[in-house]
Amino acid sequence: FRALNSTNALIRTIPVKRFPLRDGTGGILMALMDDDPQVVRLNLVKLTAPNLTLASLTGGGSAPTVVLLTPGGGQIFSNSLAATWTGFDPEGNPLHFLVRYSCDNGNSWAVLVEDTIATNLNVSTTGLPGGINTCRLQVIASDGLLSATAVSAAFTVIPKPPQAYI
Repeated sequence: FRALNSTNALIRTIPVKRFPLRDGTGGILMALMDDDPQVVRLNLVKLTAPNLTLASLTGGGSAPTVVLLTPGGGQIFSNSLAATWTGFDPEGNPLHFLVRYSCDNGNSWAVLVEDTIATNLNVSTTGLPGGINTCRLQVIASDGLLSATAVSAAFTVIPKPPQAYI
């Protein structure tokens, strides 16, 4: 990757590692970089043709912000869980959100929705493990390069009794 600033000047080159898929149909590219507010674009280039951009990822500048509005701490949910949040990116880049649920005060997380631009969610609690004042939601906002996280205060999702099936 070539890391560029707001004037398209090269800040640094970031090595990319390719991990082939087991079925041989392609691969996953991975690059690790420090959180650098000067980087506003990453261009994927071939080593043999560094001026040919294969893919580009924009964002960066200043980190976005995210505020989780609901649920509030101490709320009790039995059939459905509603959440609302707001997100803001100082450069006006579009934000994408990842929403996760925890029933153990954030020790483990399950993804409820990923890569959404919505700022609300209503999900049935039928498939969610419950917990008394141990449940939390986490919303992660990303502008493509930088991210921000908000975590709710603890709330309750009424635990469901086990169901026997024959």
